[in-house]
Amino acid sequence: MLLQVCLILLATSALSERYVEFGESTLSGDTSLRRYMHWSHKGHNALLLSWIGSKLAERGVKHVSVFASPVSKPHHIVHKSASVAKGRILLRGLLANTEYVLTTQALGRFGPIFVYTLHAKTWQTDANHPQQS
Repeated sequence: MLLQVCLILLATSALSERYVEFGESTLSGDTSLRRYMHWSHKGHNALLLSWIGSKLAERGVKHVSVFASPVSKPHHIVHKSASVAKGRILLRGLLANTEYVLTTQALGRFGPIFVYTLHAKTWQTDANHPQQS
């Protein structure tokens, strides 16, 4: 029993150092593209979406667009987009310790190729989570 508790605490500690997605993702379109995209924290008020541009470009993706909306304040929307070649979008100015609905769109010449929505929570402070590169 003690071993199980220790393992749970160890797993919880390890997960708190990385981005944790919670709730279910909503996927539409070419869902295989999701495996080429990765979310991570950048301090307490920023999230980074990175992707493998060549894999998305092979499927006709030209741009990636992200909308971040806090569950508690849906009017505080942050939106960014980038060309697929850039390989990343940094969402700055997010509220600390806040649950967000993140909607990501992989856009082709004629519209969305892939769309997914997930829930994520920003960190409370940078003191507990050192800046990641």
